Amino acid sequence: MLGDKENKKMVDISNVLADPKARLLHACETGDSDRVYLDLKHAEEGDQTILSDLSLGALVEATTADGVTPLFAACKGGFVECAKLLLTNGAMPNRATKAHKFTPLWISCQKGRDRCVKLLLEQREVMIGGLNQRAADGRTPLYAAAESGSAPCVRLLLDAGARLELRRHDQSTALIVAAVFGHAEVVELLLEAGAKLKPADEDGTALDNARKQKGAGKREQVIALLEEAMAKRGHAEVDPDAPLIED
Repeated sequence: MLGDKENKKMVDISNVLADPKARLLHACETGDSDRVYLDLKHAEEGDQTILSDLSLGALVEATTADGVTPLFAACKGGFVECAKLLLTNGAMPNRATKAHKFTPLWISCQKGRDRCVKLLLEQREVMIGGLNQRAADGRTPLYAAAESGSAPCVRLLLDAGARLELRRHDQSTALIVAAVFGHAEVVELLLEAGAKLKPADEDGTALDNARKQKGAGKREQVIALLEEAMAKRGHAEVDPDAPLIED
């Protein structure tokens, strides 16, 4: 016999399956590409017995109260087949969530979903307006990828021409945040791409930040990379008069 919790879960799932928008969102969250395909096909064919008078466009761009779209949900989970189906059927790749202004590309980078990042970068709209699109706190997709330590995502973004020096509102850069978290491979990629060493946030440069972290010994490789880059580029360790590099 099912308990109250199990019964409630079954009712919740039934409600989801009965609502075409919720059903598509759920399918994208769980990576059910067969369900996504069927729902989009029914919408394209105008099967209103299943879709309750929803058009294909309205279904593809259905959102939660927070502004999460099916494409966002698919990219967050790394479900590239679902994302492909949605994009093929007109999903808007740069649409952001309401409060945090996270885009599908941004969340893909933050979660390290490099296959979704690659797919999104193949979309003209993303290359024109989404590659450097900021979240509400100023973080770009490159910043998100650097923060998460996803070297494959960082590499894809750099190859696409992502801007290196765009700052978060706290003035930190992609290089600074990668150094803070000890992501050596990401730091190396950013340095190879020409990331500037001097931009600083309130805690200093990328090198300063790496040295200040607790357990800095775990960041020895990052510190060594930054020290080597400083020496190669002829930068002094301390240069209080160095201008901040603005956006």
